[in-house]
Amino acid sequence: MSTTPDRILRFKEVQSRIGGYSRMHVDRLEKAEKFPKRVQIGANAVGWMESDIVAWVASRTRGLHAPIIADVTDAAEIPDDTPDPPKVPRKRGRPPGPAHQPAH
Repeated sequence: MSTTPDRILRFKEVQSRIGGYSRMHVDRLEKAEKFPKRVQIGANAVGWMESDIVAWVASRTRGLHAPIIADVTDAAEIPDDTPDPPKVPRKRGRPPGPAHQPAH
């Protein structure tokens, strides 16, 4: 029984497999423990285990193609009577700080 060893992927290959995320986004996901950890492969080189990336992609895409079970006709019969919230005017500029408070 022959098993192929797990490859180490560099960032460019990882990026092409995960949909073009930036290096910064991958770093954030990794810090939040939502992405596989990198492995050190040299003094200034890192990579990711191919099996970890494949499993991560599979976990992200699982359920995307599942059938949606909903009765659209029931939802269409229920009127949406909730009023829209009033629009609040957006303030521009910096908020007044202690230097901008009127003297008493």
